[in-house]
Amino acid sequence: MSVGMGVGYKTSSNWIISIDGQYSFGGNVKNQGQLLNTILTTNGNILNETGNYGQIDINQRGWSGTIDVSKTVDFLALNANSGVNFLIGAGYLSHNINFNTPGSDLPQVMDEYDKGYDELSGGFMLKQAIGYVYLSDNRRVNCKLSFIMMEAFTTNYRGFSYSTGRAVEGSMLDLIYGFQFQWMLPIYSAGSGKKDLYYYD
Repeated sequence: MSVGMGVGYKTSSNWIISIDGQYSFGGNVKNQGQLLNTILTTNGNILNETGNYGQIDINQRGWSGTIDVSKTVDFLALNANSGVNFLIGAGYLSHNINFNTPGSDLPQVMDEYDKGYDELSGGFMLKQAIGYVYLSDNRRVNCKLSFIMMEAFTTNYRGFSYSTGRAVEGSMLDLIYGFQFQWMLPIYSAGSGKKDLYYYD
């Protein structure tokens, strides 16, 4: 999942130039055992500083920022400001594994040791989307539903992995896709019904 905000400017010909930022999060980390294999017991548990089984929650965190250009065409348009929207953009993506230790008693993954396991990565990202924009004539309902795709060319910034005991080399291709819903707060310029400044939520 992700949440974010953005701001954009729409011309009278329905071109939109915008800046968008997203914060992402999730709990489905598939390679948990592989990440911590050097500090887990044979039955898959982790020991705390007192020698008992500790509690650890592993999840994902990340953020992205893009500059986007989109065009709204009048296919299925209900008014001059609505229709099918095509978007392309480029920017930066960063993501990492986050370790939450409720008891604060697992020094193996806390403070500086956390950096050996968190797989912090980032790099240049491309973005494409197709969706439908609806801006009501009474200005009360303003939204957009899109199918979005992103391709990021990322590098692991840590340089050394505790999981493998080796230096980290090479780059990765991260693919992200899904549906995005945006609620818009339009500010209309004086004397025009088609030239707008959008704040996305």
